[in-house]
Amino acid sequence: MAEMKKVLATVSSWDTNAKNGWLVARDVSPDIFINYATLQQKKSTNLNPKKGDEFELEIQATKYKGKPSWTILSLKALAKKLILENFALKLHKEKIFDDTNFKIENRMLKKRGEDCQTAFGDSEDEAVKKYYQNFITRHHRNALQLTGGNLLPKVYDNNQINDLQFKPDWRLAVGLGSGSVFETSISLHHVYGFPYIPASAIKGITHHYALENAKTNEDLANIKKIFGTHYSEEDFQKNPVNPEILSDKTEQGSVIFFDAYPTRSPQGCIKADIMNNHYQPYYNGEAPPADYHKLNPIIFLTVENLTFQFMVGLHKGMENAHITLGSKRGDMLSVVSDFLKEALQERGIGAKTAIGYGYMKP
Repeated sequence: MAEMKKVLATVSSWDTNAKNGWLVARDVSPDIFINYATLQQKKSTNLNPKKGDEFELEIQATKYKGKPSWTILSLKALAKKLILENFALKLHKEKIFDDTNFKIENRMLKKRGEDCQTAFGDSEDEAVKKYYQNFITRHHRNALQLTGGNLLPKVYDNNQINDLQFKPDWRLAVGLGSGSVFETSISLHHVYGFPYIPASAIKGITHHYALENAKTNEDLANIKKIFGTHYSEEDFQKNPVNPEILSDKTEQGSVIFFDAYPTRSPQGCIKADIMNNHYQPYYNGEAPPADYHKLNPIIFLTVENLTFQFMVGLHKGMENAHITLGSKRGDMLSVVSDFLKEALQERGIGAKTAIGYGYMKP
């Protein structure tokens, strides 16, 4: 009697024009041929499979033109699994374990760009959209819990937290100088692998912008209340008013700055960019600058056309008091949000802001 098996098989190829392809199953040889007629005859719910789709099959050994083959007795299309790679691990670990095929060279610019394009799945996939929306909802609820806001679904207490959305005016380079197996890096979430803007960077640019606008001792006192202390000597030297107001013992600020995460799947939004050192011998003090020097291209990753969710909130139990800071007047969260908006639009965030990177728009 011909051998029969029940197996789990994965689509290894599918020709959309010919409407046929091949399935691969563990410990089964040769591969299993499948076509549209068989799918229709067996009443499959998946009539247009793609590479990676799975089926549960009952097959029987047979021969086709004298060669071993399989006949499909029954099949069941399995639900598609949502598999999102951690791009942070892919980017850094692949370099460590496969140094021969993952080099930082000019010819790799296209390959790394393609890797980035496909790293987060299909942005049109409803499952991917839902996955990211669930993450953002959890992040927002965690922020509300820390600030004491209303946790009822879709009810946000604006007295405790402000939610802003900005995207790069061109490109964004955050975490360029962080530790990496490459010469350059990018800030990627250590669990999920997607790009984000750390809260420390957001607080830093807002704090610096507020200090630039401080004109009176009252302004400094309000900055201390918002951001807390510790302040550097550089901050003291730059400020035109009394720095002693800021030099008290270390205190916690009233406002919490949260990491800024993408509002959707970042598929297709990470782009490979390049900086090119033209005169390295000159910078090393070895020769005068000249066009015949060998170029030294350095590839780095940037983010474009991706909206980020920025959130600032008050510590639980903290009053959203009315303050004056520079030319701004209003409740504390409104003043901080205004400074954050202006800092993102006028100063930018991340690296290379002097040449146009990092500027944001609503």
